[in-house]
Amino acid sequence: MFGNCYTKEPPLHQAVIDNDIDRVKELAQQPAEFLKVNALGFTALEIAHFLDRKESITLLDKAPPHSITVQLPDAAHTKELSESDFNQEFNIDYAPYLRFASYKELKKVIRECPLMIKNKVTGHEQRELGQKYSEMIASGRTKKLTIKWIDSVIGFGVYSQELIQPGEYIGEYTGLLRQTRRNSHDFNAYCFHYPTRFWSLNYYIVDAQNEGNITRFINHSDEPNLEPFGVYDRGLLHLVLISNRQIPPNTQLTYDYGDDYWQRRIKLPL
Repeated sequence: MFGNCYTKEPPLHQAVIDNDIDRVKELAQQPAEFLKVNALGFTALEIAHFLDRKESITLLDKAPPHSITVQLPDAAHTKELSESDFNQEFNIDYAPYLRFASYKELKKVIRECPLMIKNKVTGHEQRELGQKYSEMIASGRTKKLTIKWIDSVIGFGVYSQELIQPGEYIGEYTGLLRQTRRNSHDFNAYCFHYPTRFWSLNYYIVDAQNEGNITRFINHSDEPNLEPFGVYDRGLLHLVLISNRQIPPNTQLTYDYGDDYWQRRIKLPL
């Protein structure tokens, strides 16, 4: 598969990668171009999402826009925010999908996917979950959730809107996938370690400090009702959150941040 990573891209894919908007507009008039996948198995729209090519996404994405339910401090009721309203309210770029700084970086991450996950035997669970949740990941949508203000100490949290059964997909932890150096301070409270094949002084993280979706607001608990999983789809690992029990409506969602997170921080009671 990875020997084909450098084959010629279909025209619409190449236009998206080059951020050639005039060419994207021209090719967008040809329905057959929408259905083409490249050597990695992705459509041009998926590449546009990964590279955050906003103009190309506007031209190619026919799905309804995302809306985010929030209850702000001192507000008695919830309200729906568009992506642009969300960006203004939280000073965060709403990112329904994992993002990469460049197409070169995307291909590098695919090449470095852990061998145990790529393997059909040892990576069976990740592949099975990747197939099970592929439509939700591709849609960029989460379960019906609400971001609610808790207090000035905790800040915001995320709450269920409806009954959630065990094993349900909640959402993908999204943000900018980037490298950082071990033992450096180039990380923040919204960084999630991203597994790769090789141990290295430089490792990957999903950084949701300035760009991310609702999952970045989910708080920690020592007795969480969600669990993070790495699921495999077309060479990429996606970090998703899955319910581990039945969760009633209007319940705060939590997952365990792990021991490393708390080495330099103090746990706060929810």
